[in-house]
Amino acid sequence: MKMSTTQKKSILVSILTAGSEVILFGIASALMVGPILLALRWMLGATGAVANFTLNRRWAFETDEQTNTAAQGLRFAVTALCGVSMSTALWWAVVQQTGWDPRVVHLVTMISVWFVFTYPMFKLWVFRCERSEEAVVA
Repeated sequence: MKMSTTQKKSILVSILTAGSEVILFGIASALMVGPILLALRWMLGATGAVANFTLNRRWAFETDEQTNTAAQGLRFAVTALCGVSMSTALWWAVVQQTGWDPRVVHLVTMISVWFVFTYPMFKLWVFRCERSEEAVVA
């Protein structure tokens, strides 16, 4: 599968922003269990999403100043909320059903949801090129 430059940049952004999340989760999983760890997993994902939006907006998708930041931010927030929630639910289900190491499952679920849901939503909806009204022909 050949990846575009934008996808490569977006992957790098996700790796960098998820790095701190993975490290913090690894530390926390040694100290916490149950619902507290589940809540922390979700909060770390949400916090990473803020950094991810900023870097993807400016560098990976090279959004210009003309694009409405609030509208794009709202689309990103909806996508991030769904992605983090899907990844967390998948993580919880796999850990509960298998007993596998939650740190390993954390990485696998993050990567899986990014490829299947998050990046396609970034490309098709969040960071899509806005067409000017003049360019739209009825």
